[in-house]
Amino acid sequence: MRPIHNNKINTHCFSLYSKLDVKDIKEIRQLKRLDRCLMIFEAPRVTKISTQAAKILINGPFDIIELKSLKKVSNKTLSILANFKGALTIGLEALTEAQALILLQNKAALELNLKTITISCAKILGSSYEGNILELKLLKSIHPKAFEYLNKFKGDYLNISEFRQKAIHKLN
Repeated sequence: MRPIHNNKINTHCFSLYSKLDVKDIKEIRQLKRLDRCLMIFEAPRVTKISTQAAKILINGPFDIIELKSLKKVSNKTLSILANFKGALTIGLEALTEAQALILLQNKAALELNLKTITISCAKILGSSYEGNILELKLLKSIHPKAFEYLNKFKGDYLNISEFRQKAIHKLN
């Protein structure tokens, strides 16, 4: 098990890349886990990632993977990313039921950039996601039933609180 308290944060930022393929992240294979160090992989501009690159990435030494601009991803690649053992941020703005089911594979922390969420996806994530953190902080609107399902989340931390004022009024 990894240490709870880390002395250093080691961030590997791929800020110049808009897509990631195997050749783009080949050096990840050579990275070694550092003792007492939180390892973060950031790729803030990546909009496309290959299945093979995703496999390399999740098997790297990272505790956190942040792909905040990855708005669309194939179910196959999403399945690979969802198997990551650490915190995962994906920029998905919309979610299908199939993708919600795939994301249940992640057991750590999940952050999505969803603008809206369907009742069925909220039901899947709210009642079945077993990770300790679920963040959907960019939601602009939510159906009251979807809100009810998300509030059934049994993990440690649920963030759906950064609604715009009009979204809050829709709940009332």
